Amino acid sequence: MSQIKRILCVDDNVDNNDLLAFMLNKPDRSVTATTTASEALTLIAEEPFDLYVLDVQLPDVDGLELCRTVRSKSKDVPIIIYSAGAYEVEKAAGFDAGATTYLVKPEGIKTIAGIVSAYLSQDRRATARASHF
Repeated sequence: MSQIKRILCVDDNVDNNDLLAFMLNKPDRSVTATTTASEALTLIAEEPFDLYVLDVQLPDVDGLELCRTVRSKSKDVPIIIYSAGAYEVEKAAGFDAGATTYLVKPEGIKTIAGIVSAYLSQDRRATARASHF
């Protein structure tokens, strides 16, 4: 029996959250979307997620700060920054905050589902290997 993977999408644009939830939802996944970092932190405190998709510009806390907070609690969880910030300095700031991947809106939408699948499949293979030792 496979474990349901939990994904948290944090974007202040409800339409973006709806699109991400639609694209990333699969039978073996549960996608939760929220529009603020404070809501995200409340959800994370209840139970951590297996993957995060974060926007940088949030109404309450900067998405990079949210990324740092998530990274401080989990060193290995994939964190995808999905932001309109396309400059190299913005991408570098995302990676410095602990992002695993940085995708630029709206072009990144073409690859996000594949990247999420790769991260979650990679996690499953690592778990399966570890369980055999």
